[in-house]
Amino acid sequence: MAHRAFVMLLLLGAAARAETNFGARGQVVPFGAVSYTHASAGGNSADLLTFAPGVFWFPTNSLAIGGSVQYAYGSGAGFTVHNLGFEPLVGFGVPLGDRFAFFPRVGMAFSWRFPSPGNSTDRIFIDGYAPLLFIPASHFYIGFGPALAVDVASSLAKQTQVGFTTEIGGYF
Repeated sequence: MAHRAFVMLLLLGAAARAETNFGARGQVVPFGAVSYTHASAGGNSADLLTFAPGVFWFPTNSLAIGGSVQYAYGSGAGFTVHNLGFEPLVGFGVPLGDRFAFFPRVGMAFSWRFPSPGNSTDRIFIDGYAPLLFIPASHFYIGFGPALAVDVASSLAKQTQVGFTTEIGGYF
């Protein structure tokens, strides 16, 4: 009888440990970005301050749905602009052991700039990010991976952005 109780405790412990892995059902993953950019060329300069908080939720193991909102303020060379946007997102969390996970995600970002110089400056981007997450402590991660954003609808010149992105986050 004692052996059965011991085996049951081991199984329950393993099940409880599995729930702490990244991408488990019911987890909430808050994330966000804050950035400041200063650019200068030809005697003109511009500043851009951006806030973009968001959240993911895992309704089932590995599948995450979420979204983010964005606000950006830019000024310089006689102009001031505000940019508002939101982005629905879908991700897939794949645990790769106790300390690593893969978390690719894709989204469609909608943004509006005001005041708008001349024509509308509404934009729609389809973007993706595929970071490898390192989990040094329970419920905390550091991620790094490739990112791609393609402007699919804009009244301005179309943009494509390719690069690498880092992130620091947590989940509960």
